[in-house]
Parts: sequence; structure tokens; C-alpha cells
Amino acid sequence: MYFKHFLGMLCAAALVLPVAGCGDSDGEGTPAEKELELVVSENKVRIGTEVSFTVLDGGTDVTAAARIRNVKTETYVESAFVPEETGVYRFEAELDGRVSKPVSLTAVGSFEPQGEFYRQVLVQKFTATWCQYCPLMTSGLENLDQEVPDRMIVMAVHCNDAFSIIECQKLADDFRIVSLPSAVFDCRVVTTYMAAQLKEALEGELDDYPAVCGIAAESEAGLERINVEAKIRFSEKGRYRVCCAVVEDGLQYMDGYSEDGYYNQVLRAFATSRTGVTLGECEAGTEYPCEYAFTADRKWNLANCRVLIYVMKEEGAAVYTNNVVSLPVQNGSCDYRYEAE
Repeated sequence: MYFKHFLGMLCAAALVLPVAGCGDSDGEGTPAEKELELVVSENKVRIGTEVSFTVLDGGTDVTAAARIRNVKTETYVESAFVPEETGVYRFEAELDGRVSKPVSLTAVGSFEPQGEFYRQVLVQKFTATWCQYCPLMTSGLENLDQEVPDRMIVMAVHCNDAFSIIECQKLADDFRIVSLPSAVFDCRVVTTYMAAQLKEALEGELDDYPAVCGIAAESEAGLERINVEAKIRFSEKGRYRVCCAVVEDGLQYMDGYSEDGYYNQVLRAFATSRTGVTLGECEAGTEYPCEYAFTADRKWNLANCRVLIYVMKEEGAAVYTNNVVSLPVQNGSCDYRYEAE
């Protein structure tokens, strides 16, 4: 209310002071430059589908006079474009030395299933350097990985210690973690460090919830930025979300309860929110591309860092992880995996 009243006083003053004004100007009595806008006919299409562009200059169609540039390839396209590969494309318009804000186009594609997707379980280990019993959880998960190899990926969520980040406490609140150590399997089952509970939780996820999606990804890291490109295939229609995080191995803290003073799989950051970003309603037999980026902290040893990408399926009001992959941040890659026949 105060802002509206103040704005009204300014405009009223403009009526009696010729040197002031509330109109559209650049401060020197000339009209402000109109904004150049690029509009794409569709933001998500299947590969091979033509999309068209329209360029507006202050609302006037100037497509014929403008140039449209593919930002990634730095090449120019006509007023229509046909994506030949899945991925995220970005375009911008140029006219009279002005450049529009970029717009995105996501191209998805169909695929031929090669069998059932390989299943891995996300284990969020809630721990802390000051936790006396947390090494029992670490050894319990390591033993389970030897007994059931290559079926789980661990994310160590540190609470109230030197490795804790803001999202750690929020994750603990999400799962109502009241004691350490605790482990959460696929955002569904919460356990203690007891070996029997850990094994039951892992086997339950593998037996009762097969993978309905596969994940392929590539990552590259510079001094300050980590870029991740992922593709997700679905064999079952539904509503899905994707999370992307960085974890780091080999973190040293000598005053903790770790036997050797080192901590692994430590959650460092999310490129998405901790609850992921929605893909919306996804169709079976379709591939969906995604892109993520991290600002690399100088404290991180990138050689010891890995990217975790996990897909969650919405089931009513609940959301559960259905599959997860891990790859190095430096020139990392992973392809779609399928269960052996």
C-alpha cells in the first residue's frame, strides 16, 4: 500500500514538474529501447518434429529481418528447426545489434527396450564425525556390499559436524531421523546399523520394486564448474522427479570416530533441490534429456568427487527413488544398463 501511494505521488508530481516523468523513457527524454523476444512454437518435442520460431520487437513480428542462433553450435537456423538428436537446445535472436534472452527446446526420443533396466538402490546414510556408533553403520554397509555387490550407492549425509551442509538437516527432517546412525533406502525404508535390518531393507527394495527407468550420463569438470548431461529412459508411464548431487571420498577429520580418520561418500552439494526437479508425466518408451551444473567449491578434491543421479517416482503424495547411478565428475560417463538374461 505504501509503495502504491508513493508511486502515485511521483506521477502526480510529474503533472506539475515538466522536467520529471513517469513514462517509458531512458532518462534523457527518449523512449526506452524495446525488448527483443524469441518465441518457440513448442518447448518439448520428439526428435524429427519441426518447431518454428517467431521474433517479436516490442510486440511487432520481425522474424523475417532477424537471425536465430543455436547457442551451443553457434550456427544460424531458419525460422524453423528439426532436432535430430535428443537433448536440450538453446536459441537466441539477433536484430540490429540486440540479442534476445535465450529460449530452450527439449527434444525427446523413442527407444527400443533391451530388457529390464539394471537396478541400484540409493542408501542415504545419516552420520556424523562425533557419532560413536556410526562406524558400525559404515562397516555394515561395506559388508552388505560385498555380500550383494553393485546393488547400492551410498550418500553419506552428515549432521551437525564439519561436513554438514544446509540440506543435510533438511533431509534429516524429511525422514524424521531422530538418532544416528540411520540409513534410508530409496526414500522408503529407515533402518538402524543392525546387519539384519540393512540386508532386509536392500533385498526388499530389489525384490519388490524393479527399475522402471534407466540413466545414462556424462560429466565434465573445470576449476569452478561441473556440468552434467543425462538421459533417462522409462519403461513405465508415470510422474517422475530427478535429483543430482555431488559426493566426495577421502575427507580427513582426525578428531572423529572413524577408524582411519577418513570419511567417504560425503554429500557436498545438490545441483537440483534435495527433492529433485519434476519431469512431469513421462511416457513409456521415451527418452528424456536433462542438464545440471554445480559451482565447484575450491575445498573439493575433484579427483575424489562423484556425481549421483537418481530418479524418483511419484506415488500419490509420496516420492520414492526407483534407480540411481554414480560417475566421476571429471570426464565421467555411464551408459544404460540392463539386467542379465
